[in-house]
Amino acid sequence: MYAFKRKKVIPYLFMTPIFSLLSFTLIIPIMYSIWLSFNSYDIGKGSTIFIGLSNYFRLFTDPYFWKAVKVSVIFMVACMSLEFIFGTGIALLLKRKFKYRSIIRGLFLLPIMIAPVAVGLQWKWMYNYTFGIINYFLQYIGIAGRTWLTDFSTARWAVIVANVWYETPFVILFMLAGLESLPTELSDAAKIDGASKLQEFTYITLPILKPVILIVLLMTSIFTFRIFDLVYILTGGGPANYTQPIAVYTYKQAFSFWHFAYAASSACFMLLVLAIIGIFYIKIMK
Repeated sequence: MYAFKRKKVIPYLFMTPIFSLLSFTLIIPIMYSIWLSFNSYDIGKGSTIFIGLSNYFRLFTDPYFWKAVKVSVIFMVACMSLEFIFGTGIALLLKRKFKYRSIIRGLFLLPIMIAPVAVGLQWKWMYNYTFGIINYFLQYIGIAGRTWLTDFSTARWAVIVANVWYETPFVILFMLAGLESLPTELSDAAKIDGASKLQEFTYITLPILKPVILIVLLMTSIFTFRIFDLVYILTGGGPANYTQPIAVYTYKQAFSFWHFAYAASSACFMLLVLAIIGIFYIKIMK
């Protein structure tokens, strides 16, 4: 009996450190943010007063908040679509056998090894009007340079391009792993039956890769909806909040205007949206 109880307890003992770490770094901050969102916080006195749903009423009547929601949705849809298209296309090319394939595969995966802040600074220098490499090449071929990060017509696309460059390797990695695991028998049978490459991809490859595709779409949706680093480094949310997603809006409310409780309600809204997205994808996978 003692040995049986020990076998049941020991696995939980091994899991205790990770559960403790998650509690301090994830669960406790989330619970504190939810509690704070129902209070008013006085930063001078360090005291809180319960005000119920007042922060949420203020949040849902703030036009700047809904503008931030709109920007987040635009970024999510645009980046998710482009990353999936480019990532799948590149994965199909990298699946082929050619010289130096391993080296080229490694080069395509380099961006995901770089810190987001470093990526933001890199693209900010590239977009610079005076000495940026993008304007240099445009002027070299006779096209006038642009103020990419401060122009309303280009600011959002500048952020989207930088984010797609950074996150597409993640899609490549997952899609390539899925393509490598495909059974060759079905492809061989399709070739014998005279199926074209497009038919083989549409009727064999995509249906089998459905679980992988859903995971990729779920992860890219979450990554992009909560985008912060790249936007904060590139534009800071400007011009005129035109590129300000919810994460940057929440950060500014907390650390620029010192509205910590109000910022907590914005963060809780973002958490709720991400949870809904996750549940939606899980139901589709089932």
